Amino acid sequence: MEKNLNNSHAMGTDSITRLMWRFSLPAIVGMLANALYNIVDRLFVGQTVGAAGIGAISVVFPFMILVISFDLLVGVGAGSLISISLGEKRRARAERDGERDHAPCRRRNPSGSFGRLVHRVYS
Repeated sequence: MEKNLNNSHAMGTDSITRLMWRFSLPAIVGMLANALYNIVDRLFVGQTVGAAGIGAISVVFPFMILVISFDLLVGVGAGSLISISLGEKRRARAERDGERDHAPCRRRNPSGSFGRLVHRVYS
């Protein structure tokens, strides 16, 4: 709890540049890891399966982007609501919003649903 209070205090007192680096660096690392994964995946599939495997990856990639965009839609929207509630000093509302907005992802995980669909089609 004490650490969270210090982080909240940092949001109001640290410089904008420092905060931008602090919060954007994990996103940059995540995007680089995803790009590296895609490159290695294509190299591996291209060497082992061939052109058909590369074609399959190219067909599935837009669906992966749709799933990621839905997750981002829910995550960014929930983050905005939580930030507004915390800015208004309404901690209980922020916690309630976080639990409510996270529930659709837990109940209807789109990537899990897509995986089950692919499994049924190809089994």
